Parts: sequence; C-alpha cells; structure tokens
Amino acid sequence: MRELRILRLAAWIGWCGLVAGVTPAMQGEEIPGLAVVPDTLPSEPRAGFAQQRQNLDHELRSFLAAADAFNAKKAEDQTDADYDALQAQRTRYIAAARAFNRSLAAAIQAQPASGAEDRALMRHQWEMSIDWRYRNDPTFQGYIHDLWKLATEGDSDANDKLVAILADQLKADGWTKTQRDDFFAAINTFIRGEGPTPKNWANASDEARQMDRWVDPAYIVLPERLPLYHSELVGSPGEMAASITANATYMAPGRQHPYDCTLYAIANGAQVPLQRVQEEFGSTMKNLGMEPVEDRNNPGLALTSPNQGGRGGIGTYEEFMIGSKLGKVIAVPTDSFATAIEMTGKPVITSVFVDDKQDSHAVAVTGVYRRKDGAVYYSVMDSTLEGYPNFTAYVEKSKFESHLETAGFVVTPSTGN
Repeated sequence: MRELRILRLAAWIGWCGLVAGVTPAMQGEEIPGLAVVPDTLPSEPRAGFAQQRQNLDHELRSFLAAADAFNAKKAEDQTDADYDALQAQRTRYIAAARAFNRSLAAAIQAQPASGAEDRALMRHQWEMSIDWRYRNDPTFQGYIHDLWKLATEGDSDANDKLVAILADQLKADGWTKTQRDDFFAAINTFIRGEGPTPKNWANASDEARQMDRWVDPAYIVLPERLPLYHSELVGSPGEMAASITANATYMAPGRQHPYDCTLYAIANGAQVPLQRVQEEFGSTMKNLGMEPVEDRNNPGLALTSPNQGGRGGIGTYEEFMIGSKLGKVIAVPTDSFATAIEMTGKPVITSVFVDDKQDSHAVAVTGVYRRKDGAVYYSVMDSTLEGYPNFTAYVEKSKFESHLETAGFVVTPSTGN
C-alpha cells in the first residue's frame, strides 16, 4: 500500500487563463489551463475549437472527480493500480490540453489583427478566465484564499504568485513591458525605502537636498522604545528659515473609518476628491484577479475589521493600482521627500507605524521646513487630525522617519513629471 496522496490543485495565471498544477504528491509536469476560444476566429474553426475545449473540460472534471474519490478512501484502501490509473489519465489530459492550446494559438496567429485587436483579444481571454475560473470554480477561489493567507503570514512564494497574477492582468489590459516594469520597480522602492528617482530630480535645489540629508543627531541611533506617533506632532514648526511645500487642500470631507485611511491619503496626495478615489477603489477591487472573490463582489470587505470578517485595509498593490488610475505614480525613496515635493509640487503619500503594536496609518507629507536653528520638520496631512487647520500638523523629520512603515509615492498628472 502507498501512503495517502493528496491531489489538491494549485493555480496561477498564464496568458491563456488559469493554469493548474498539483502538489509534489503527484509528480509530473504542470496541468495547463485551456486557452479561451476568441470570437474573432471564423465561425467554422471557432465551433470546432469550442467543441474540443468542451470535451477537454469534461475530461478534466472526470479526472478531478476520480482524484477526489481516491482521496476519500482510507490509506489502506488506496492501491497502486488506482494511483497509476490516475497518473495515466492525468498524463493523457496534459498532452491533449497542450495540443489544443498549440493548435488554437496557431489559428489565432494566422488571423490578421491590429495591435488594438490583439489587446482586445487578450482582455477578452482574461475576462473569460476570471468569469469562469474565479467566479464559478471554488477550487481556484480556495487557492486564492490560501495565497492571501500565506502572503499575509510572510510567505514570499505566495506573494510572488499573487504578483504574477497581477502582472499577467496588466499585460492583458494592454500595459507595455516598460510600463509593467516601472510599476513593479516603483512598488519595490516603496517597500524597500530606496531606489532610483526621475532623472530631472537631479535638478533639485541645494536646499531640498540639504533638507533630505538632515538627521537629528539624537536619532542617529533610534531610541529603544519610540513614543506614540501622534504624540510627536505639534501645531507649528516654530520660526522658519526655509520651506518647500505642495499646494495641498484637504480633499476628504467626512469622518474617516478605521480601515480606509489609505483612500484618504491618496485623495490628499493626488489632490482629487475622496469620492473619486472611492470609485476607483471599488472598480479596482472588482476587477483585480488577485483578489479573493468575496472582496471583488463586495469591495467594502477590504476596509472592514478582521474581527468582522474583513481584511482590515488595502495593500500596496491595490494602493498603487488606484494611484495609477489618477495619474502617474512615482515612488519616492525615504531620503527624497523634499526633492519630490519641490520637483512635482505634490504631497508624498506614505505610511507610518502609530504605536508599538505595529498598527499603521497612511498620511500625506505636504511640506518640508527648515527652522532657524537648523532643525527640519515635515507638515503632515492626516485624516485623524480633525482639530488641526487643514487636518495638518508638524513633526520633526527624524522623529517622523523613525515611525515610517514604507517609503512614499507621488501622483502627478499623466503628462507631468
């Protein structure tokens, strides 16, 4: 007898839709997804490919049913003959699926199409795979849940698979390779705190560069225990010798809920009404294939407390996707906030830890100030600062940086910096 073999599926996205694989318990090459038959094919070959696809889908379901039946047996009832029969069935399906995908790809490539039609076809394929696999296939929905759970716990492999899903969707949406590379490079800078900046930022003033370099000597080595973030804020930076500011107005009327501070920070950083950011948030969540199905069906769950079945806030990828719908997103390393504000005229959106429990909060840095005594302060627009003019308070630069969770980013007009 063999020990119990679990044949649970895993999934990720390829150009032709969702692709299935198995755990190491059943060895062999990955099970490929079936490419979507596009409406752009002539009627006769389209009908033939559609029938082939239907037959293959039925064959895959038969294999999965047989695998479930095998798994349901007690270990002592699982025979080598049953296992070998399943392996043979799987091998036959893989060969047939790959042959189908190759034939369909050749038929598609033989059709004359413009670049716009090619992009439309890719979007169609993506939408079909999302509609079928994510909305109707609980196996794949379960896999996305597993990925999110693992990624939240720090599993880099699970995070990479979620990123791969997003990368494929951006490709299907018509993003060029350069656009995709820039997008993920910006996220990398935002997370790591360092990275390249636009070439024209080399023209920043000496004042901006000096502000960015300034460090309070008392914070060269961080205190063992930091005060609460909001206790570091003051109503005025004192007598100023120089300033670099963005023209920023608080854009988010209404009380902020506990888990939607990122939307407020984006509205204030991009200087667009909160309502528009909320609309882009809803649209983004509903259409991102990397999201769990319940979050796509009800985006508000992402902004709901985990104690009430929600996620407790959106992540970096959603944040950058929303920003990219409002303009051009430019990542700002932690040592370039003054330069970014001077060169773009926009606030820097960032996130800070507010307490020793590592609870984070998104804010917008709207200005940098040098006092006459040489100390450098930030002005910070914060959706919780109802008692301050323009929801803005000030904090010494080194104190603020000691609480930083991420670097920052600015959102400029698409034709801007």
